[in-house]
Amino acid sequence: MAVTLKMQKDGRTFRPCWYGVYESDNKRRVVNLGIRWRGTPPASGSLRDAGDEAFEKSREKAEEALSKFRDEAARKGNAAHLVERLIEAKTGRAVSHVRIDELAERWRNVGRRARPSPVYIQACDALFRRFGDFMRSRNPAAVYLYEVTSEDAAMFAGLCRDSLATATATSQIQRLRSSFARLLPPGVMNPFADVVMKGGDEAIHRRPFSPVELRAILDTARPDEFLYPLVVTAACTGMRRGDVCGLRWDAVDLEGAMLTVKTSKSGRRVEIPVFAPLMAVLKERVGN
Repeated sequence: MAVTLKMQKDGRTFRPCWYGVYESDNKRRVVNLGIRWRGTPPASGSLRDAGDEAFEKSREKAEEALSKFRDEAARKGNAAHLVERLIEAKTGRAVSHVRIDELAERWRNVGRRARPSPVYIQACDALFRRFGDFMRSRNPAAVYLYEVTSEDAAMFAGLCRDSLATATATSQIQRLRSSFARLLPPGVMNPFADVVMKGGDEAIHRRPFSPVELRAILDTARPDEFLYPLVVTAACTGMRRGDVCGLRWDAVDLEGAMLTVKTSKSGRRVEIPVFAPLMAVLKERVGN
């Protein structure tokens, strides 16, 4: 497998695009890669020698394109391609095959009713990057999503269970399940479809603080002028630590006794009533 340039009919200049040479069904095949060569070719005229930097960069792009083309050609030789041809004939659309290393970008750009928050996008990117690293280690021969096996999915789910809280591990596998369902070609089995993350003994039931416990927490924090307002805000709103620390005055309506905040996790705008302990804290700090 190699990339090459072809001469124009005048025999003096190269054609504008790189060509790829590969073997398929024991036959030598040549294909136009659609990658234009740039810069200055080697002075010797032989592609065994190096050209300038721009020329070599265009050669690298051509080699990447040839590698993808060869993989695609090999894939289209199997029985699954017959199914693809049937789907294309019925729908009028070509079947798209997403690479594992494209998962984050493709999932980020799927159509949604609402734009996801930056925190959600960052979490998805981290998950898909971790899954890509896992697949390169466990099954490096897998390039496309349809090549991920149910055994691969079960192994990754096990790693999530061992290293993350139950709720976090479950949400991450659900995210992978939904992303595969959205991006796999029609008729291809979702490897995460049968992964079970939660059992009856895995659920965590959190007990809220009792009034006595909450009073003890507030009394302990009261002498600390910096910590006490944060503890009261958290106790009265149920907001996450980052949302409590990032609360701004423009989100506070003292007359209406209401907070209007955009949560960092979901990106949604919510209204929270201001209870008496929080109202006292806020009024003490008006103008500060």
